[in-house]
Amino acid sequence: MAAPLTEQGGIARVFAEFSLLPDLMSLAQEPKGQPLMPLWTRFLEVSGCNLDHVEEGDCPNGWSVWRWMAEDALSLSLRLHLLRKNPASDDYEPLTPGQEAASMADAPMDERGEAEDRRLRSLLAQQVQAYYQGTYVLLEKAARAMQRTEHVWAKHCPGLLLVEFDALIHEAKNDRARAERLIGQLEMNRDFAMHSYERPGPTSGPEDNAVLHADAVTDFYLFDLEYGDRSSLTITGARASAMLFTFAGLLAEGSPLGPVQLLIPPTS
Repeated sequence: MAAPLTEQGGIARVFAEFSLLPDLMSLAQEPKGQPLMPLWTRFLEVSGCNLDHVEEGDCPNGWSVWRWMAEDALSLSLRLHLLRKNPASDDYEPLTPGQEAASMADAPMDERGEAEDRRLRSLLAQQVQAYYQGTYVLLEKAARAMQRTEHVWAKHCPGLLLVEFDALIHEAKNDRARAERLIGQLEMNRDFAMHSYERPGPTSGPEDNAVLHADAVTDFYLFDLEYGDRSSLTITGARASAMLFTFAGLLAEGSPLGPVQLLIPPTS
């Protein structure tokens, strides 16, 4: 079972339908006669959310995926200071950034265009940088370093692998100096992960080499370096957090069509 959301690492932990945040903020600022969570849960279920990043075993026991999404959307909104809890009641109210997001819901979902999309992405980038600047700087530095790698195996995955993203977020939360050291060890760790393999074969395709390398590096971090036990970030949470950084334009997808997920610095 997944750990309670309050104990999990990462910024986003399952909610990744960020284009729905304006509607959620709009619901939060309307007069309410009932708690916010049932409203958000119903809205997300009716609207539908991308579930491709969700690992079923990560969902807390007894929860529907929609409740899980709504609870994390609330936690994310609090972490990014889009909402605050009213100290005089159990209600939540949008702060200025949340009010700005809510104003984007004036246009129906299917009528929102590129301008609204850019505003939302810019707003989320602003909030992530304001409250997670240290983590963002580490991730961007690490992604840039691995994008430039010339290692015989690592160059098949030139960017930050999801397991490296997870490890860096864990270290950034717990030990900044250790996180800085890990950036310098990323390529060395990739080399260690491939010690039991020969050089990439001339008959192996690039995609096969990328998958083999990514799988070996993932196993090395999870088991040899024990991040599988040390990190509180679930696979779902790692994916959702990575999706937040890419949606906000703070990182980019290095291989959007696969075969492995890579994070690189934004191109502009």
